Amino acid sequence: MQKPLARAATGMPQVLGDFNAIKEESERVGRAEFTDQRGIRLFQEFIDQSMLIDLPLCGRSYTWYRPDGSCKSRLDRLLVNDQWLHTWPNASLKGMRRSVSDHCPIFTDFGKKNWGPKPFRFFNSWLSHEGLGSFVAEKWSSYNISGWAGFVLKEKLKMLKEDLKVWNQQKFRILEASIEKKRNEVLILDTIDDVLGLESEEIYRRAHIMDDLAKDLQRLDSQLYQKARIKWIAEGDANTRFFHNTINRNYKINEISGLSDGYT
Repeated sequence: MQKPLARAATGMPQVLGDFNAIKEESERVGRAEFTDQRGIRLFQEFIDQSMLIDLPLCGRSYTWYRPDGSCKSRLDRLLVNDQWLHTWPNASLKGMRRSVSDHCPIFTDFGKKNWGPKPFRFFNSWLSHEGLGSFVAEKWSSYNISGWAGFVLKEKLKMLKEDLKVWNQQKFRILEASIEKKRNEVLILDTIDDVLGLESEEIYRRAHIMDDLAKDLQRLDSQLYQKARIKWIAEGDANTRFFHNTINRNYKINEISGLSDGYT
């Protein structure tokens, strides 16, 4: 395994997980009667020969605990190389709370970096909103800019861009709240239907709510689809969790900035 990692060290490899090994005696407590010095030496040689660096663990000292409490070790870690550290100099490895597992979850915190103002994006889902045209017309006529035509156009577009950002935030929150409300209304009607059945008026009302809910979900998915910038998935896929994961992954890539060089 050493040779492939050594060759890959010219790129940006990262090896994360349970190595079932320690690199120094202080990383294990509870086995005073036996310390595998050969295993420690081989693991340290593996790290050195692969030209990798062991990120310090923040938040706790050990990541594995024997259920009876007789032993604890740091078995889980993240190994990276110099290029990885140069790209993300403030990243840190953090140990989280343990649940029923004998291992503690760990994750890499890349921190946040100020990349300046976010670029303006026009979302196709806006076109399906009935109030967009009147909002733009009202705002455009309210801007009082004087000067030559090109300057006036540039300044008005700049002001409209900021107003559309605020408008989108407000409408997006309203849209998510509307979806949640409609889902709850459908759940109530379904529960009544399961127990007592529905009157014809209630059946019509549920169908109407479902129709509105489908439109809201389509608008939401359209916006998430465009944010995710995935070209090989047809618009209309309702796998919203997938879109959220892709957006979050892109945000993490854009916000990476570093590595902590000590324990906290």
